[in-house]
Amino acid sequence: MEPQPTITSRRTRWHRVTVVAEWDLDPHAVLAATLAHDRDRSSLYGLLVPAALHGLDWAGEPNASKPCAEHQLAQLTRLFDQAGVAVQEGRVGDPVSAAAIGDAAYDWSPDEILLFSRKRRIALSHPLSLSRRIERATGVAVTRIGVSAGARRRLRSAPQCQPLRIGTAPR
Repeated sequence: MEPQPTITSRRTRWHRVTVVAEWDLDPHAVLAATLAHDRDRSSLYGLLVPAALHGLDWAGEPNASKPCAEHQLAQLTRLFDQAGVAVQEGRVGDPVSAAAIGDAAYDWSPDEILLFSRKRRIALSHPLSLSRRIERATGVAVTRIGVSAGARRRLRSAPQCQPLRIGTAPR
């Protein structure tokens, strides 16, 4: 009697990507850029929205932007799900972006970090930029992706974010 061949999977493991998107960026643009960047791989995503504080409107209240970040995370999770993109976990992070990304990198062990921010007119590579600091601290490759100014929500003053309630859809 001849031995039966063994069937093995050719897939080694998922390429793990952490998507970091500020709460005031267009979630549709974040999804589109993520898919364009990673179209050749089967990746498993972690979504991180730092509850970053913007401007003087937030002075004195470190958790003021947390509801905004919760809304953004809910929208991103819904959009990634609708697009059939595998999301392992999502979280709202610390108001300090570097700390939030460092915590997520420690917990999720990503192979790559996609850092979304507002597109700048002049791209500068500075040794103290957030992407460079994250690369040095985590040892993980960081790709900064700019989202055009037209995709960013324009804010003249602090937005009126309401806490996300379980069972309700974000506005």
